[in-house]
Amino acid sequence: MSFEGYEMALCATGHLFEDDVYSGGFGEGWTCPLCGAPKAWSHTVDQTNGADDPDAQRPELTAVQEAVFEVCNLKHRHMIRPAVYKIPEKGEEG
Repeated sequence: MSFEGYEMALCATGHLFEDDVYSGGFGEGWTCPLCGAPKAWSHTVDQTNGADDPDAQRPELTAVQEAVFEVCNLKHRHMIRPAVYKIPEKGEEG
């Protein structure tokens, strides 16, 4: 049996990123690809073999600023400003 799941990370500015746990993307020295800020918070969600309700393991994050989208002339939806989230306090799940 192997571990399956994903990691959530917030940079110091509040940009949210998610990636598979095996990508190694949010380790020491990680910086936000949008703004260059360091990682301020992370959380791992276990999805191994039908783990107990993976959605319940996902913390509710409080949006400080919603993402902004626009539709181009080809009718494609593009994000022009990402959402910004409040960084949970130590020991706080979100």
